[in-house]
Amino acid sequence: MSATAVSTRQKVRVRPAETTAEQRPALVPGFWAELLLSAATYLGAAVASSAVLVVVLQLWRADLSIPIANRGDALWTQSWVKGIAENGWYLVNPRLGAPGQMELYDFPQTDSVHFLLLKLLVLSTDDFAVAFNLYYLLGFPLITLSTLFVLRQFGISRPASVAASLLFSFLPYHLARGQYHLFLSSYFLVPPAIMVALWVYLDRLRWPWSKKDPNLRWGRGRMWASLLTMALVASAGVYYAFFACYLLLVAGLASLLDRQKLRGPLMACTLVAIAGVGVFANLWPSFVYRREHGKNVELAVRYPHEAEVYGLKIGQMVLWINNHIVGRLNPRRQTYDLLPLAPGDEKESSALGAVGTAGFLFLLGLLMCRTRARQGDVMPGLTVLNIAAVLLATIGGFGSLFSLLISPQIRCYNRMSIFVGLLALFAVAILLDRARAWWLARGHRAWQFQLALVLLTAGGLVDEIGRNRVPDYAAVKAEFEGEGEFVRQIEQQLPAESRVYQFPYFGFPETPPLHQISGYDPVRLYLHSRTLHFSFGAVKGRDIDRWQRELSERPLEEQLSQLVDRDFHGIAIDRAGYADHGAEVEARLSELLGQEPLVSSNERLSFFSLPPRPEQADLARAD
Repeated sequence: MSATAVSTRQKVRVRPAETTAEQRPALVPGFWAELLLSAATYLGAAVASSAVLVVVLQLWRADLSIPIANRGDALWTQSWVKGIAENGWYLVNPRLGAPGQMELYDFPQTDSVHFLLLKLLVLSTDDFAVAFNLYYLLGFPLITLSTLFVLRQFGISRPASVAASLLFSFLPYHLARGQYHLFLSSYFLVPPAIMVALWVYLDRLRWPWSKKDPNLRWGRGRMWASLLTMALVASAGVYYAFFACYLLLVAGLASLLDRQKLRGPLMACTLVAIAGVGVFANLWPSFVYRREHGKNVELAVRYPHEAEVYGLKIGQMVLWINNHIVGRLNPRRQTYDLLPLAPGDEKESSALGAVGTAGFLFLLGLLMCRTRARQGDVMPGLTVLNIAAVLLATIGGFGSLFSLLISPQIRCYNRMSIFVGLLALFAVAILLDRARAWWLARGHRAWQFQLALVLLTAGGLVDEIGRNRVPDYAAVKAEFEGEGEFVRQIEQQLPAESRVYQFPYFGFPETPPLHQISGYDPVRLYLHSRTLHFSFGAVKGRDIDRWQRELSERPLEEQLSQLVDRDFHGIAIDRAGYADHGAEVEARLSELLGQEPLVSSNERLSFFSLPPRPEQADLARAD
């Protein structure tokens, strides 16, 4: 072997993919240059992520004062943001659920991290729509930076880390959920959760009170970081917390089997306990409320079979997305989605893309040819976590047993796909570093490999994103502004703080569609109002909701009498909730109230004012 070849190999092996922080010198010449290079890498990755986002969504056409998504669950999330701006927090909103108030203690969210970040945004702007849009858009570069940081902790090179981070940020999971599942699409804490699980598997954590380990300089610092990470994960959605705890326990068990040490499982159990305490702290207000008011048996009812309906399907992960850039592929994907073996309504979000699928299949293949791992090798840990994730989440897997034997409240196991996606792209990043080492060892030029990496990343992004991702900004804006003008006209007719009752009755939350009303459509009026109180938002199973439900079954004359007695000043009608587009109920109200309705510009909404209560009318005459 020539001296040139040996020299080339030595240069390549200075920093292999599996190099750990302990194996690198603490301080090298050119420290500040290295620091500046790292800062430039993070800045470049964030800029690249933002640039891709601008192009994909054509944000130059968007008006950030108009919600990008204005349907389904996105409306409910908007009501949270507006509620935080008006009331300080999301749990109680006195302007919904009239004649009472909306109280979400029966339907709590373990998402305090997201709510706090939204609160910071609404403090900087008085427009809830701007805060809502910014939180979604900022999620892309934030996920890119989070993933880049984690990959760099395991010695992945900068180019491979940036490529994997961008691909992870634009997985179909992110774009498909969008603002409809805003907190699920803000998965920037998933990479740190995987990082902690890998630290447990590789035995890189030490107890804070332990003596300094000369072979593990940062073990205690990593433990503190892991404790903080799990506390944050516990406050960023119950699904991600549940999946992270499961993978931690798997990592601890695998560490025990590989290294014959109890430290791994003990560390895992400690971190799981921290997450459990965090979830409990998030739910504490609900526990107090339930103790005072009793359990609500009508809300958040789940059934064991739903774990099968919303289970993870390998076919959905490895197949291409709908509206793929290669049009000929779309009919086959659509055919698969229609199969009875692929039920559920979260199909496209599971897809991993071509690059992610390659990494996923590679990790599965390693199961059949696993050899003894080298010290610090991350790949075996990825393999273990990958197969464990699939075994939990797939149809008929351990998740189905958990739902049947322990609790059906966790049902959407397809959401584990975002963990699988990160594990797969993590493996791809390692393979890219190995390919680069092989390429350079044979005397090829580095720029050639870098160009190939750029092309691979660009192709992977095009494959993941597909076509028709641009929202119909003009249609959403016209609808949003039309609703706003309609509400302003109502506010001009009514005194401040007036109550408006909404027809037809529509339960809250999680109510099946009623004709053409779906999701949280009735909350639209509140989003545009500054002073009015609305009936929608009374939680199912509580007193106000029962009163509204019983009222809807009474004759219209009696309904009007009770509404006046309850100090309602108007009735808003969503015509989409009636088979006859509200013709019959409006004709009857016109006859009883002696007035024609106010109608919105899109002719979907109408409004009737109600007479004041007799004592209020007497006071008005006296004045």
